[in-house]
Amino acid sequence: MVPTPTAAPDVAVGVSLQVRADWGELTDLFSGKGVNLQPELQKVSILSLDGSEIESQGGTDSYSFVLPPGAAYLVKARSVNGVIVWALTPQLTGDSTQIVSLRSTYEAGLIYAAEGQHAVTTDAAAALMELAGRALDVGADRLVNTIKRVVDNALLWGNDYSVFTEFSQTNLRAFGGGLQPIRSLDSLINSPSPDYVPHVYMLNVSAQDVLFLDRIFMSELKADRWTVILAAQDIPPRVHGGLGGMHVVHGGSTIVYGEDKCFKMAEGRCQSFNQVIVTKPLDSPPDSPAIQLTSVEDFDGAHRPRWSWDEGKIPFHAFPNGRLAPAQIYSINKDGSGKERITNHTQGQNGARHPSWSPDNSNIAFMSDEESSSWDIWVMDADGNGKQNLTGGRVKFPNEPKFSPDGRRILFYGHDTKPNSSGRGAPDYELWLMGRDGSNLRMVTSNDSDDENPVWALNGLDVVYTVDDENWASANVFTGQRLFEFPGVSHGKYQSPVLAATEHVLVPSQAAIDAEVVDVNGYVEKDWLATRLAERIDAGGEVVTQSTNKTGGYQVVTPSADPLSGIRYEIFTAFTQTPIYTADVGGWTPSIISWD
Repeated sequence: MVPTPTAAPDVAVGVSLQVRADWGELTDLFSGKGVNLQPELQKVSILSLDGSEIESQGGTDSYSFVLPPGAAYLVKARSVNGVIVWALTPQLTGDSTQIVSLRSTYEAGLIYAAEGQHAVTTDAAAALMELAGRALDVGADRLVNTIKRVVDNALLWGNDYSVFTEFSQTNLRAFGGGLQPIRSLDSLINSPSPDYVPHVYMLNVSAQDVLFLDRIFMSELKADRWTVILAAQDIPPRVHGGLGGMHVVHGGSTIVYGEDKCFKMAEGRCQSFNQVIVTKPLDSPPDSPAIQLTSVEDFDGAHRPRWSWDEGKIPFHAFPNGRLAPAQIYSINKDGSGKERITNHTQGQNGARHPSWSPDNSNIAFMSDEESSSWDIWVMDADGNGKQNLTGGRVKFPNEPKFSPDGRRILFYGHDTKPNSSGRGAPDYELWLMGRDGSNLRMVTSNDSDDENPVWALNGLDVVYTVDDENWASANVFTGQRLFEFPGVSHGKYQSPVLAATEHVLVPSQAAIDAEVVDVNGYVEKDWLATRLAERIDAGGEVVTQSTNKTGGYQVVTPSADPLSGIRYEIFTAFTQTPIYTADVGGWTPSIISWD
């Protein structure tokens, strides 16, 4: 009799992948923002490189997977409080361990941003990981720093995000990467581009004790260096005012703002003003003309312009039927073409105002009194359809909505919830935050001052805003804790702050150099600066002096376009460390380059 063969026992065909978490850098990140992190894994998923899930495990003390050999994989790990970290494995040829950490998430983000999903293959995985690691170690490139901001933002907010979508050009642009943020990993290592430098742009207007024509400041974050980049046109008999809201976009080259122009002139003096929309390059000579996009005949005033995130379009609100009729929201192209009306509000007294684009330019947040006499925050599609009331009367007098850099939240200011908390007999203004759909509404700040005009910092975690119109401050959006206050640098009030990261920097002006008031570190004497802003009004009501960047202490330059030959003071680049920019606000710090 022929013996019957015995069946071979089942043998698992595959390689073992152990997944462990390194919480060290993550813990430091969270504690630095006052946010709780529970360092314990809740779920680990293994994905193929096209994003399809292969296997998930949860609720265990250890995570071990048996996977087909010869392939590379993505690991997605979630902590018990919803923090998601990623890692890309090399091609697995044997049993191995994969560490998921803050660094592995940075590396994965860099790979998918710089090379794209199509380039992430099994054969290329190990080389891409090596390049991403080297780029992180160099540490001074704009895209590297932007990826870190995007990752930190997603982790601290507890977003359920994907490496396939979170590191898009849209997101990178809004987190300070500029208009064209994406470059190859090889270029990050061999030709690193310096990070854009964030500045605060601020409208400086008259106060009761002094009258002067409005001007726009460009200031370092801690106000150690600043200059007047433009001032309102002197049109008799005007002795103050003249400018409206303004905006600069990350990586942009041009400021857009509102300015009063004469609508009716008689005997050399203006009888009536209308505000128009104007643009001007940031580093243009002081005497160069601005570009006027709307005319005084178009509307009874055009106000509060803001760039789209690609610096292509400008939404603003205007009065098409007189200033007593409701305002409407319009859009116009950068070159002044393509003007179109977006809203047609017929309900409410004030109409629609203060438009602000979402980072992907698909939606516009704005304020309207269509359903409430005290305003509400609304959102609509870019063409004006799909309008939604987000606040619905839950906050009194909400104002100036701004999308977060990742587009998931909206920041604004409105009345305190305690009517007489300020001790002034009336509620003060505080900063508020809600989801893009109006959910999770909460107050960010709570104090006895008027916190207004908030804007997001580069990291989507901090905000910059005005305090009682006297100075500006920065706060942690999670805790409301004030990071620090910026000192006022001139007379008058401060309004409409903008925090924008561009390639422009401030260096001593030729006037300051000629006056020999610049120290060895490139700082101009503050007493000398004060004299440049000593405006006053004479008996005839005329402005005696009006400082601009022609006579001020600092000038705006673009290092990539002008090497500043002849000026011996250092400026910020990827290769030079100076005391010029030292503030850690909004996720930006001066980079330290390392070629080791």
